[in-house]
Formats: sequence, structure tokens, C-alpha cells
Amino acid sequence: MSINLVVWSWGAAYDTPTKRRKYKLSFGAIGDIWAEKGDHPCMGDFETAEFEAAVVAALGPERDDGPYILERYPRSLCYNLPQGRREELISVIGGLARKFKLNAAEF
Repeated sequence: MSINLVVWSWGAAYDTPTKRRKYKLSFGAIGDIWAEKGDHPCMGDFETAEFEAAVVAALGPERDDGPYILERYPRSLCYNLPQGRREELISVIGGLARKFKLNAAEF
């Protein structure tokens, strides 16, 4: 079994807590729409190269038998992680996302 950890940046219309409250946005709702479409209106464009390089530096490169498989979407990254290493890998990737001022949520 595996889980998906999605990393993204807020779009301009959602980039403050006040704006997100206005839309009554929840991570559950984001996850539902993202799972269906691979995107959500709250997601903004961001440069992924530096973030991806930081993940590779921390965990090694993406491999079929490695710690993660990365799927790239137009405005998000999806890390498919093995259930058995879920906590460890979410801690590392989620921590890096925070350093880059990005969001990370398990969908």
C-alpha cells in the first residue's frame, strides 16, 4: 500500500488565511478535487527544481524501488510513498516544503 503527499503553493487569490477563510477552504475539499482533476483552483504556479533537488539531497533520487515515486502536475508535485515509511518520509518532505514556503498534505 502507498499514500500520496501533494506539495503545492497557494495561488494569489488564496495566499493568506483571510482569503482562504473567505472561500471556506479545507484540505479535505482540496484533496477531493485534486484527486479528481490533478489540480485545484487554490494552487498557484511555483518553481519546482530547487525543491525537488532538496528532496533528492535528503532522500536520494526517485526510483521504482526507492523511497518515493514523483508525479509532476502543472501546479503541484505528488510524492507516492510506501505506507510502511509514511511517517518518516512525510516528516522529511513536509519539512522541506515548509522551508520552501510550500504546502504538503496527504491526499
